[in-house]
Amino acid sequence: MSLKEYINGNKTLILLNLFYIILLIVFLRLFSIPHLAIYFLCTTLVSILVFYILFSYFIRKNYYNNLSRFFDESDLFSLTELLEEPTFIDGKPFYTALLLLSHAFNQELLKYSNQSNSYQEYIEQWVHEIKTPISSLKLIIENDKELLGKLYEEELTELQKIENYIDQTLYYSRMEYSQNDYFVSEFPIMKVIKGVIIKNRTLINKSNISLDIKNSGETIFSDEKWLSFIINQIILNSIKYSKPEGSLISIYVIKNSNNIILNIKDDGIGIGADDLPRVFSKGFTGSNGRLNEKSTGLGLYLVKKICEKLEHKITIESVKNEYTLVSLIFPKSNYNQVLKSIN
Repeated sequence: MSLKEYINGNKTLILLNLFYIILLIVFLRLFSIPHLAIYFLCTTLVSILVFYILFSYFIRKNYYNNLSRFFDESDLFSLTELLEEPTFIDGKPFYTALLLLSHAFNQELLKYSNQSNSYQEYIEQWVHEIKTPISSLKLIIENDKELLGKLYEEELTELQKIENYIDQTLYYSRMEYSQNDYFVSEFPIMKVIKGVIIKNRTLINKSNISLDIKNSGETIFSDEKWLSFIINQIILNSIKYSKPEGSLISIYVIKNSNNIILNIKDDGIGIGADDLPRVFSKGFTGSNGRLNEKSTGLGLYLVKKICEKLEHKITIESVKNEYTLVSLIFPKSNYNQVLKSIN
């Protein structure tokens, strides 16, 4: 707010005061008051008026400047606690309106938060409920292996795909509200690799996938459950976009002075140069995804977001029809550093 704007906003009050001074001059002249006395009195009144205008302007200017900085540096959550009440009377209705706005905002936010929590609880309950019949179906298929014959592997593969999509749904719902779901610990990186391979062994066999895993005793600090989901999504992508005759997936670890790098490389159909910069975008399927109608475009998006929360870096490079290499980079940090990054 400039001084000119303030004067324009209060011109009625200023004009009334000037009119009063003029009337006073006329009145004093009627009583033959000496010119010097009239001049002194009028100068004093005008000075008081100017001082009042400047004083009230700077009080308001300072308050509104502080208010502007408050909105730039703070948020509406702390409005009622940190915002000072103005000392000038015309600012009090504005202050009251802000408090009401803040209260309404917090109420809506609380309502939204409760709805989100309820939805998340519903999704998690649904996932756990649906996994029970899936486990039962797996057991039935295992028991009827001889009866099913060639269908045995097909049925297990389709069930595994369903389970993978369900896991994707669960982790998507947890991703934004996962602070309390992390359990950071130190563990061998190959422990997670082994678990993912065992989980997808039927799908790997059916897709004619060969594995070249160079065992490593390196340990990392991370959340084992979330990291398992990340690696599972990467390997599923390698399987999904493998060549019809089969592909080779190579898994190996490189370490340097600052990082431990897990590399997952396949010689599948690769990713086009135009698609590569957008593979981590939500819903992006690219030319490969358009050929595969079951692609959701969520897998690598979730992987990227979870890596950011865990302070793990992820890179991807690829040449169409030659290879794709995904690298997970784990800083050589300690438990407290990883936990701090999550919170």
